[in-house]
Amino acid sequence: MSIVKNLKKDSRRGLKMKSSFKLNKKRCLFLKSSFNENYAKELVEKLFDLDKSEGEIFLYINSSGGDVSAFKILYDNISLCQNKVIGVVAGSCFSAATLILQACNKRCATPLSVLGFHYMNYPISFTIKNDKNIGYYIKFIEDEFNFMHQNNKIIKNILVSKMNIDEDKVHQIALEGKELNVDEALEFGLIDEIISY
Repeated sequence: MSIVKNLKKDSRRGLKMKSSFKLNKKRCLFLKSSFNENYAKELVEKLFDLDKSEGEIFLYINSSGGDVSAFKILYDNISLCQNKVIGVVAGSCFSAATLILQACNKRCATPLSVLGFHYMNYPISFTIKNDKNIGYYIKFIEDEFNFMHQNNKIIKNILVSKMNIDEDKVHQIALEGKELNVDEALEFGLIDEIISY
């Protein structure tokens, strides 16, 4: 077991923050790269195995995001854990990975990490070959739009409930898909603390 160093006073932030957890390498999971539903299910199995015994679980994140179904699986199952889950961003945390971080009991990031989130978008492109099928295409577009709208509402509700900024600011950042450094992420409440190396 190695101890995560206490943060010293940082003149840039004017804050004194301590990392109060001990890192147990045997209780670590990794969310990396782009993930899908199969990867999420594998991670949940490992999460439940760790949750059977007492102790904090560490979820290391260095990910560009993943698909919506994978995000929902991981978010719900992390939220159900009996033990505390500590999310540690070490590198990039974008899109669905940022939403998964919000399910953690404690959300941390290393100083050089970057985070970001955005609403779902779904470019639709097709060629209509037969006017007789126009109703099918209209229904398809309506269904996809409703799916996007419902999921964007979920995304916004999660972020508004976890962050220190109002709904309008969350909405603005999500529309822009802005990349946030750790100072901004801390200020906005996307993370709880910045950890040292």
